[in-house]
Amino acid sequence: MIDADYNSVSNEAYIASVNGTINYSEEEEQASFQSTSISPFSTNGMKRVIMKYKDIETAEFHTTLGTMLNQGEPSIQYLRSSTTLPQYTVNYDFDQLNSVSLTIDSSILDDLVNNLGEVIDYVEEDYPLFPLTDSIETSAPEMNHMRRLAQTLPYGVSMVQAPSMWAKGFTGSGVTVCVIDSGVDASHPDFDSSKLSGASGNNLAWNKDGCKHGTHVAGTIAAKQDSNGVVGVAYGAKMVFVRVFKDDCSYAYTSDVLYAAQQCKKSNAKIINMSLGGAGFSKTAADAFQSLLVNDGILSVAAAGNDGSSNKIYPSSYDSVISVAAINSNRDVANFSQYNSAVDLAAPGVSVPSVKSGSTDPNSLLTYSGTSMATPHVSGVIALLMQAVPSSKATTIRDAMHATAQDRGSTGRDDKYGNGLVQAFNAYQCLIGAIQCGITISKPVCTDNPQGWYDRDGPTFNCSWYAVSNRCSLFGSQFGNLNKVAKQACCACGGGTTA
Repeated sequence: MIDADYNSVSNEAYIASVNGTINYSEEEEQASFQSTSISPFSTNGMKRVIMKYKDIETAEFHTTLGTMLNQGEPSIQYLRSSTTLPQYTVNYDFDQLNSVSLTIDSSILDDLVNNLGEVIDYVEEDYPLFPLTDSIETSAPEMNHMRRLAQTLPYGVSMVQAPSMWAKGFTGSGVTVCVIDSGVDASHPDFDSSKLSGASGNNLAWNKDGCKHGTHVAGTIAAKQDSNGVVGVAYGAKMVFVRVFKDDCSYAYTSDVLYAAQQCKKSNAKIINMSLGGAGFSKTAADAFQSLLVNDGILSVAAAGNDGSSNKIYPSSYDSVISVAAINSNRDVANFSQYNSAVDLAAPGVSVPSVKSGSTDPNSLLTYSGTSMATPHVSGVIALLMQAVPSSKATTIRDAMHATAQDRGSTGRDDKYGNGLVQAFNAYQCLIGAIQCGITISKPVCTDNPQGWYDRDGPTFNCSWYAVSNRCSLFGSQFGNLNKVAKQACCACGGGTTA
């Protein structure tokens, strides 16, 4: 069992402002914060923090910080000279966020913040995050026998209506899902290696998975369709991996995930899967995920948590992130699943079979439970929808999933199931206007391409001529001109370009 719960850190969010006052986030009933308090993950008097600096160049911030540490106030100089510990280490520079992750001598942090008041907006703890797997189960012999006979269609893949989307030709093809996790066993035979890639830069190999967590998650998203192993929700999708957990899968930091999310963006992924979480609210992370959604059209999906309580965890509880609860094969919420106002959707997360890292036998499966396992079902559904309705905005896809989810628990949205069990085909029908779902669908505008096109018999036979009666079906594949026929060039015949 991977211990996913971190109860030592309270569910507090803080911002230590430079003038010494405390500005809390929207979370209620916060306790006082002293910036020199030591996290259980601080060692030898060093504390890991995120500093948000004002609108200056990163180089200027580092120059100011270095000058202050070497030539600053006497108290800082004294503290610096009284220790043999390194003063600070830069973990990450986030130029686009005007932020930096530092590991710094906690004894000088307060004085440093006070003396950099004109440069720093706030300082917050760089919180630890954990994989959210509740339990690992070994498979019964009879299930092993069944798996040897044919590919397994996991109950969760059916439950989210993926096969109905496959029947329409939608498999997630052309869509990239970014998986922030423990890496992946890229050599496993149940993956199409041509659809796997990874981002580097944090000294962790993306194509290895020492603790099996990321590989299991990836299998639910896009294990390939063949006669072995399992099949993923969006088996045609590409996956890019950014590894944040080491082989022991113990923990990563908020800044690790921020770095990973930026790598996802650079990899042109439109979906980020985060089967992880921790207790600490980060304003820097909240702003970053909001920007990814609003400015880049990236939907981020994260596990709601396995504590079985109403506590909020992050990143799932940020407004711009889809929070996923876990249900079982009877569609009932799991007893370990977090319940609170941030939960958006529910998905299968109990006894989920998927790809087993380290095995060369595709029919040797691993069964996990946790909100970690529910999360990739939703990411896979989004991939199906992005292929099926590519003109839809990320926020519209999110709203469609909310509107068409299968209601569970109390009527309407509730804290245990959110809006309900995610349903891919229902959301698709909503997005194409086949069913009324209570949200505004902006239909794309189509333009003939090239504009003014006509077929080889002359200007009379243009797109307006083809729009009459059944001329598209009769002649739309013939009489090409400018390397196109009417079915390619004319909106009336299903061609043209949309925006």
